[in-house]
Amino acid sequence: MKKKEKNIFIVTIAFMLVVLALMVTFNFLSFYKNAVNNMETVGSSSLSAEISEIKSYISQAENTLSVTADNIDYMLNQDITPDEIEQYLKFETTRFQEEIDENFTGVYGYINGQYIDGSDWIPPSDYVPTERDWYTAAAQSNGEPVIVTPYVDAMTNEVITSVCCLLDDGKSVISIDIVLNRVQEITESINLDNMGYAFIVDESGLVIAHNDSSKVGKNCFGNYEMLELIERAKTSEYFNRKLDGEDIYVFTGEATVGWRVVMIIPKSAFLKSSQDLLIKNILIVIVVYAAVIFFSVFAFRKLKESIEELDKKQQQVENANKNLERSQNVINKIAYTNIITDLKNRYSLESDIKEKLESEYVNVAYFDIDNFRNINETFGYDFGDNLLSDISNKLVEKFSQYAEIYNIFGNEFCIVFNENISAKQAEEITNEVFETIKDKYLIGNIYIQINASGVIYRCSPKEFLSGGSMLLKLESIVRNIKKSGGNYCQTSFN
Repeated sequence: MKKKEKNIFIVTIAFMLVVLALMVTFNFLSFYKNAVNNMETVGSSSLSAEISEIKSYISQAENTLSVTADNIDYMLNQDITPDEIEQYLKFETTRFQEEIDENFTGVYGYINGQYIDGSDWIPPSDYVPTERDWYTAAAQSNGEPVIVTPYVDAMTNEVITSVCCLLDDGKSVISIDIVLNRVQEITESINLDNMGYAFIVDESGLVIAHNDSSKVGKNCFGNYEMLELIERAKTSEYFNRKLDGEDIYVFTGEATVGWRVVMIIPKSAFLKSSQDLLIKNILIVIVVYAAVIFFSVFAFRKLKESIEELDKKQQQVENANKNLERSQNVINKIAYTNIITDLKNRYSLESDIKEKLESEYVNVAYFDIDNFRNINETFGYDFGDNLLSDISNKLVEKFSQYAEIYNIFGNEFCIVFNENISAKQAEEITNEVFETIKDKYLIGNIYIQINASGVIYRCSPKEFLSGGSMLLKLESIVRNIKKSGGNYCQTSFN
């Protein structure tokens, strides 16, 4: 009996060993699969988050530069002097650093055959703007903003790139320098659950950003295996290979033209813990049931952490999209609003009036303050800005119920009357506007009374192809009024 019980015990133990071994094996394989899936999820999510943030950051610079380029194009069409353009670039440089990003280090360009710099940098005598990368890259871009190949600043050891744009005259170029510190911060924030690392490289092999900051600014193509890895990354978004004798998983994607984000996870990083667990389970097979419970809890926690990490990455992507939307709203406001008077500008007018000009009679008035440059030169630009702001406030307060009021540029205003306002009413209101503009203003402790020249015009359907052509007509009429002495509002009805 004892022998029989012994045999039963041995069979039971053997059976338990087999069952426990199968359980340990199953648990190990399940854990291994979860680790691989977790790695793929974290890698893909981290890559998506970094690319989204970098694109958002670069798009902010491109959109900002596009607005500045449009303003410079308009200034060139209005024969604005180089000194005034330089003042504008200085203003934009300061505003970009204070309101948008401190890493936007300066706006400069080659405009009408002259180098103009908004950061007061004076180039050396042998500096040829048209031979610089920022000029040649823009000249080949057909007017679209283009990113110049990054370089390492010899003085600060920082990686810098430029975003540049060709202006409408086909010869002038406007550019902005960006220190890529923010891109480095984004890259360093990606830790891949402490299993791997990320870096960004351009087409020349220059490391733009790296989880290990000591490698930033170096060329990775000196390593043949790395060169092969980058070449493979151009055709595959996810693959595995060997690097420095170690099996790795690679996630890759294009952040912007010529920039590639590469994330590397060593296979050993997530295999090691699984292998250790298997060895421990084999050595303490008698208590494997407790180990199974432990590893089940452990696996659950890892899964929970993975889900939380995925949610976190998803939130980062959503936050990046929200930041992009907010940035786009700010840029749209800058593009379509006069920053001094907060009135709609020329671009808003051209957008608002286009359809009306095709099918309706439109009553418009246009005013240009006489001798405004003398006011700026006598009392200062701040005085002139405050004066324009006061004039705008009066016009909005008194006449916004009858018309849409635009500050076209500087001291030029355009009023588009509502459809329910007849030509006669529009003429009467225009005379009131004329007298309102000529009112006395108290700026600081100085009283000033100004004169203006203006015209009211009734546009016939299809008389003008666009708001721009309509403004050219009105500007021409007012220019002739000014030549005759100004301080007069003319009625020009067809």
